[in-house]
Amino acid sequence: MTDETPLGGKPPRKPRLPREISERRRLPLTGEEFRDLTWAMKLPLVRVSPKNKGRADLTIRFKDDGKSLVVVTVLDPQIGMATILDWDIMIFAVSMLMKLANTPGGHQVDTFSRVVKFRPNDLLATIHRAKTDGGTQINKLEGALKRLVNTHVRLHIGTDFRDERKFTLLDDYHRGQSTADELYPEWSVTVPRWVIEQILRPNKPAVRKIDPAYFDLNGKAMERVVARWAVAHRGYQPGPPHRMIATRAFELSTMSEWRKFYPVLQDIVELNRLPDHTLTLQETDRGVDLLIDVRPGHEREPKRWNKRDPKGKHSTQRSDRAPRPDKLPDDIDDGVINL
Repeated sequence: MTDETPLGGKPPRKPRLPREISERRRLPLTGEEFRDLTWAMKLPLVRVSPKNKGRADLTIRFKDDGKSLVVVTVLDPQIGMATILDWDIMIFAVSMLMKLANTPGGHQVDTFSRVVKFRPNDLLATIHRAKTDGGTQINKLEGALKRLVNTHVRLHIGTDFRDERKFTLLDDYHRGQSTADELYPEWSVTVPRWVIEQILRPNKPAVRKIDPAYFDLNGKAMERVVARWAVAHRGYQPGPPHRMIATRAFELSTMSEWRKFYPVLQDIVELNRLPDHTLTLQETDRGVDLLIDVRPGHEREPKRWNKRDPKGKHSTQRSDRAPRPDKLPDDIDDGVINL
């Protein structure tokens, strides 16, 4: 019997955690419920580098097959443009909305709620963000929300780009304030209408499943961009690998210099850390191609095709210098985005 044991012989009971803390441990999403927008995974709507605050020339321009032009800008350069890490919040919001859309009922775009409520610690734990003291992650969360609201997209369609459509990545957010009765208040985000239209498409939702291990890709930010390409372009069904020209990947990366992009791409291919896909660089007559295939055992359907000949494996040997991105045909059809 220790000195802390009372005379009755029973040890003191441990204090019960408040309901707010105990509820916070039950995450709102499971591993099978994570979804991302297919259309957004194929387009450079966010930047890779977080070092964009205060830049006056903060603009992304991407021309797709000569029929559409995507221009991403910001309202306030001091806030900055949304990054690939900020997009984790959008994955969380899309997953929550998709979970709601799967409930019984005739959901319509006009009446479907665009507001997603959450507790900050729930969101941070769901997207695998480390806990820190002093509210550091909470402040980073609000900074990411501000950048998502601050990022605007203009989509020009047609050969002369006259048909212009404008939209935001996130319409608004609300930060809950702590009170004596509510120590852990709810926050909320309001997604734009185009997100609901993608989720509630009549034939099939324009979303793809995301492996939760995606949130553990904490190396180069470009690694997450490549992982989203793999899910959007290759998917999970059996079939041949998806082929993307390296120069096309450079245009989609939002990185400014080829000499910096290609070594990063080589490192990502060598590390081979994508949850469900494998990467290979193959030299061809037109330059270098990025081959994306499903990792063995991660197909969502049984295989109905013969295994590839081992002799047909592609070389992963790293070249001494990056191939030059010029002198390539203009009518490149690999990796073309269907808008």
